[in-house]
Amino acid sequence: RTCIAMGPVVVLLEGNKSPRGYFKHPDEDILELELYPDVGLFYATKSEVGFIGRKQWFNFLKTPEPRIQLRNKKLYILVSNSLGVISLDGADLFAGVERPVMNPEKTE
Repeated sequence: RTCIAMGPVVVLLEGNKSPRGYFKHPDEDILELELYPDVGLFYATKSEVGFIGRKQWFNFLKTPEPRIQLRNKKLYILVSNSLGVISLDGADLFAGVERPVMNPEKTE
C-alpha cells in the first residue's frame, strides 16, 4: 500500500487496483506523509501536523513549516522556526483515538 500527496489530496495505491482518493485536506496542501501500517497516516502541511485514521482525521499541532518522520513507534516533528524537535512516543496509540467522523468536503 502506497500513499501519495497531490496538493491537498492523498491518493491511495493498492496492488493492481486503480488509484483512489483517500483524503482531501480542506485548507492546505499536504507536504509530507508518514504511513504507519495498521494505524494510519500522519501528515504535515505548511502550518500543522495531523493524523488520518480509518474513521477520523484531525490536526493536533499548529506550527509553521513542520517536518515529520516516523521511527520505532515515535513521531518526530521538527519545529522549523526554532529548530526544536518534538518526539511523540506511542504513535501507534493514535489508532485508538475516538473522534467524530469528519468529512472535509462538508466543512462549514
